[in-house]
Amino acid sequence: MVSEGGTVTNGTSGAYDDVAIGRPIINTTGSSGGTNSLTLRNGGRLFGGSVVIGGGWELSGASASTITKNNAYNVGGFGAASLATNDAITIYGHLNRLTVTNASLLSGTAIIGCFGCSNTATVLADGTWDLRGNTLNVGYVNGNADNAFANVVTVNGGILTNVQWAAVGTAPGVGGGNGSAWTNGLVILNGGRFHSGNVTIGDRNIASPGSGYRNYYNVGGGGISSIVSNGLITIGNNAASNNTMTVTNANVWSRGLTVGNGASKNSVVVLADSVWTLLNQNIVVGTNAAVGNTVTLSGGTMTNVNELRIGITNSSVGNRVTLSDGGKLFVAGAIAVGHSPGCSNNAFNIGGAGASSTVSNGAEFGVGGLLGGAYGCSSNTVTVTNANVCSGRLIVGNGHSFNTVRVLAGAAWNVATNGVGITTGFNDGATGNVVVISGGTVTNAGLVR
Repeated sequence: MVSEGGTVTNGTSGAYDDVAIGRPIINTTGSSGGTNSLTLRNGGRLFGGSVVIGGGWELSGASASTITKNNAYNVGGFGAASLATNDAITIYGHLNRLTVTNASLLSGTAIIGCFGCSNTATVLADGTWDLRGNTLNVGYVNGNADNAFANVVTVNGGILTNVQWAAVGTAPGVGGGNGSAWTNGLVILNGGRFHSGNVTIGDRNIASPGSGYRNYYNVGGGGISSIVSNGLITIGNNAASNNTMTVTNANVWSRGLTVGNGASKNSVVVLADSVWTLLNQNIVVGTNAAVGNTVTLSGGTMTNVNELRIGITNSSVGNRVTLSDGGKLFVAGAIAVGHSPGCSNNAFNIGGAGASSTVSNGAEFGVGGLLGGAYGCSSNTVTVTNANVCSGRLIVGNGHSFNTVRVLAGAAWNVATNGVGITTGFNDGATGNVVVISGGTVTNAGLVR
């Protein structure tokens, strides 16, 4: 079906007012549909109803033969700008797609890849997709034994906006099934814009055996700088592992960042020509039984951070933040590398290859606990080389043991405090805490004890 300059009015949402593209009809033998399309172009308009693209597994009596493929909903094209106003948009099956270009699409809740794989939604230049305060799911398993993988939303020069919250790789959503969601993605590039509330990459229902892993959120790339504004960004939630976020040639605003919330081996990389503004919220790397989560600033900048916390709760082990190649980090409040009993071997590595890196914070810099924190956090480290650090009071081992700070060649650390500057082995039970200055410089330290 093609609407070319005309208008199709589809009533209001309901059982008989919706649009189905390549929807199978399930009977005792099963049947399938594929290579069907709905296209609006040259000023074409479509109003009303939900849109379902593809299908199969989610229907009663489904089998492999009922999964539909290669169906498309094309909003916009040549000529005058087109317009579609829909309720929910759901893509099932395999290899089905939604494309918006030279058009505006207004919709309700969107699920791209529900029980399916390799489904896509793409917003191109001069295209705008407005979710009107509804949610976006990419790669979603809803209490089912089936999987959702390789589903991708790409904003390539277009605009995706007014999203209440976005989730990539959620398994299972409800119902306690054992399906998994992996390698699903959200990509913003080539001047694309994405505006939403909270974003979660990799999530699962902790009461079920399903998992969300190797999902990704890539911001930037291509010729023109991209722009993203989100609420709290969480990479890896509820034991969802190996999820990633990469930022390059982009400007990002978010209300905080959490990498590994009860989850392990999740990572964020911020590359050159990127500025990430945290809106006076926290960066948390490893909390609630989180192992091996990382944040790397390789030439990028993170600024307007309230506090940086690396490995802050029981069983938060081996989490790490690294700056290199001129990376910059600006924190208004405290920095804590290991903070609670049972967290250990967390690290903050400042500087290294390439241009000199920079860290600045305006309150305590704690390695193995801040003042007033609980005791029992050990073997956390900070290493500074080829970098400049300006901090408040440095505390190494507040009731904790075997925490270490190393200031190496090419490093300059200004402890900008009028009180006690450097404290090692503070409070009962603090043993084996060390500050090593080997070729580096520490200035304005005040009282050292």
